[in-house]
Amino acid sequence: MLDILEHDTERLLAVEPDLMTEIVARNAALKADVVTRDEREGGLRMILNYGHTVGHAIEAVTGYTNVPHGEAISIGMMAAAEIGRRMGITPAAVGERQARIFEHYGLPVRISGVDVDAVIAATAHDKKAAAKKVRWVLLEDAGKPMIRDDVPDEVVRGVLADMLG
Repeated sequence: MLDILEHDTERLLAVEPDLMTEIVARNAALKADVVTRDEREGGLRMILNYGHTVGHAIEAVTGYTNVPHGEAISIGMMAAAEIGRRMGITPAAVGERQARIFEHYGLPVRISGVDVDAVIAATAHDKKAAAKKVRWVLLEDAGKPMIRDDVPDEVVRGVLADMLG
């Protein structure tokens, strides 16, 4: 899927019907497989929310009107990749590849003027939070998500300061 996103940019941006049908079908099948294996959101299903912890917090802080959902999630995905990199989980090349793909499609990889403290506070209200700990979807590699609830506050603050300032 990443290869298609990298190499068929023009066809995707032109909304070529055959390719779009393939992409939508593959995404639907992947999501259906995850949801079927975890109908009650016991753990695995959480991986579908990669990037949503920070993304939803950005949306909340900016009033749900200033930053479109897809853009907030692309920034959130970049934050998750950088958190993973700083924790020694995500290879730098994964975040770099992700950034290149987003930039090809005109999606932001950072945003300025968003209050870091407000975003951190908003992550505590994320639906994935458990026992007052934020559970983060991070990547061990492309296509290899993992759930972590031991991300140090200083790592999150450092990443967000770099991405939102």
